[in-house]
Amino acid sequence: MENTTKKTKGGHEVELRSFITGGESRMISDIFIKDAKITSAGITDGISGTKINEAIDKGIEIVVVSLDGNKENILERILDLPKDDYKEITGWVDDIVKDKDFEEKKI
Repeated sequence: MENTTKKTKGGHEVELRSFITGGESRMISDIFIKDAKITSAGITDGISGTKINEAIDKGIEIVVVSLDGNKENILERILDLPKDDYKEITGWVDDIVKDKDFEEKKI
C-alpha cells in the first residue's frame, strides 16, 4: 500500500503510512505491558498514565512519514503544533494503529 497525504484544518500536510506491521504493533503494545505485573487474575500493577503518551509518541514515530514535506524531527514538530492539529494527526495515527478503515474514513 502507498502512503497517504492528509491536510490538517490548520493547513499542515501530513504524510502517513497506510498500515503498520505486526512487529510495530507489538512495540506499541509492549509499552503498556513491559512493567506490568500480570497474574492469573489479570494485570495487578505497573501501568501508569504516562504509558499512554509513550504509546502515542511511538505511534507517531512509526506512522508519520513527513510533516509539511520534512522528514526531520517529526515527533517534536507535531508536539509543537496547535492542539487541534495535534489531535487531528494523532486521531489519524490511532486509526492506522488500531487498523480502522483509514482510507474510507471521511475527514
